[in-house]
Amino acid sequence: MARYGDACNLFEIAGPEVLRHKLEVLRGHCDAEGRPYGEIQKTTFGTVGEDESAGQLVERFGRLADEGIDLAIVELPDQGREGSLARLAEAVEAASRLVPAGR
Repeated sequence: MARYGDACNLFEIAGPEVLRHKLEVLRGHCDAEGRPYGEIQKTTFGTVGEDESAGQLVERFGRLADEGIDLAIVELPDQGREGSLARLAEAVEAASRLVPAGR
């Protein structure tokens, strides 16, 4: 990954400690290869909770950004429910101002 990869996708469900550990492992591999850690885009995949508000989503994305995650990819399982897409759109607009750690 550190030698040839341009991106690293992690599963958010693993939890913050596991994400942090995996990012540190990636950083160590980058150091060993002499590659700048910041060159690799770090992404996560997760699911938006049915009752998760736009504010809670922004806080969640903020925590991921604080860990150095560049892009949070989410699944919206309740997309047919009234207001679901609007809630996600509100969160995305607010989260677009977040700056990942190290960027």
